[in-house]
Amino acid sequence: MNAEQEKALKQKLEKEGTIVAEQVLKSNQTMSESKQTLVDAMAKGCKEFEKATGRPLTYGEMRGLYG
Repeated sequence: MNAEQEKALKQKLEKEGTIVAEQVLKSNQTMSESKQTLVDAMAKGCKEFEKATGRPLTYGEMRGLYG
């Protein structure tokens, strides 16, 4: 995977994470459920990134994507 493809993947994952976060804010989930939903979304994105690139996200990359 080249740098441009990796950048596009990161943008896609960030967008997906933002959508999940917006849905959580609008939902009537408990704090615990909201936390789990967000953790699951981040874990899914990390797995997708690792599968596509062959390496895990660095801590800095993860913070950049998911705040």
